[in-house]
Amino acid sequence: MPINDIVPLMASSLTGVLNVVGQLDRLVDKGTKSLGRAVTRAAALTATDAKANASGRPGPRAPTGAFRGSITHVAATSSGTSTVAFVGSNAPQARRLEFGFMGMTDSAGRTFQQPPYPWLAPTIPNAKQHLRNEVGAALR
Repeated sequence: MPINDIVPLMASSLTGVLNVVGQLDRLVDKGTKSLGRAVTRAAALTATDAKANASGRPGPRAPTGAFRGSITHVAATSSGTSTVAFVGSNAPQARRLEFGFMGMTDSAGRTFQQPPYPWLAPTIPNAKQHLRNEVGAALR
């Protein structure tokens, strides 16, 4: 086959490959955005579960107020192949409530025997299910 016949075929093949690559890039971008929305929704549902736990046992009895209001989620961010969101509280008592404060002495010299009232750890099984449901919906 003469070179003059090969060059147009190669250009046509290259154009086809570039179109496929472009379509794949758009699909990945769309998938990443959908995954981010799914992870954010799962985190919001998990934060709601944590607030419910903070309203009574196994968590503390804090149905209203600053602690329950401090429980929130941070929307998903993507970096490379990872998409993450965070659920938690920035309240000073959050860690003490979750893990307890047994036999510890504070800066004022008081010794505490506060058992744990976990409000976040019990949400983990539901968080996994929320994530499965949301990612499944995003893939559909």
